Amino acid sequence: MPRIKRPSAPLVISIMALIAAIVVPAYALNKQVIVHTAKSKRGPQGPPGPQGIPGQNGSPDTGSQILGKLAPVDGSGSGLDADSLDGHDSADFAGAGSDGWTELRLNDGSRQGLDLAETTCYWRKYGGPYTTPAYFRDSAGIVHLKGIVVAHDGTLAAGGTAACNGDYQTPFNIRINSYSGLNLGYWPGETSVFPVLSGNALGRIDITQDGSVQIDPNFPGSWANAKTFVSLDGISYRCAPSGQDGCP
Repeated sequence: MPRIKRPSAPLVISIMALIAAIVVPAYALNKQVIVHTAKSKRGPQGPPGPQGIPGQNGSPDTGSQILGKLAPVDGSGSGLDADSLDGHDSADFAGAGSDGWTELRLNDGSRQGLDLAETTCYWRKYGGPYTTPAYFRDSAGIVHLKGIVVAHDGTLAAGGTAACNGDYQTPFNIRINSYSGLNLGYWPGETSVFPVLSGNALGRIDITQDGSVQIDPNFPGSWANAKTFVSLDGISYRCAPSGQDGCP
């Protein structure tokens, strides 16, 4: 019987390398396919979990009851200010807009209720097409005046004329508006002086603390100028006191 010849070592190594080159890549490819297939498939839905613990009930209080609980701690230093803003009522704040114009009530020369059939120097509006004497207050609390007025001599009870003479002892002579002329909330905090045009000359108007609109008898130099016209256009001042009678 012939003797089988043992293969040489180099031949064995070459055969093993060939087998590895064929088998290992095929195994790796098959493993990737298996892993990919396992990842792409989703299992069946599991059973629902148990019911969670119920939460606590909300407050049974009504809105009114909640406000009632806040009331004892509301106020300065509490951090709450439900009824006011920084301690101020809403009436203390200026509105979004301004007032409309209010016609200025003029001094008609009457003797303030005295039983005398006479008048002192009195004032009337100049008339169209010129502006009517009026005033308004804007949202910042600034009072504005406008209009053209004219001084007129009064009439004595015994007959004759009660001339406009600028006598400070007869305040009806210099006061342009009536004693109910400017409403509360439209008065200045102190008497203010304004230059105006009177009969095409320089004039002076004082707005007093009690809301009196009056002309200074020394400006113009003569009442003849005031009997021509006096302009109130451009007069403006801050109302006072702030926070009262609508003054912001």
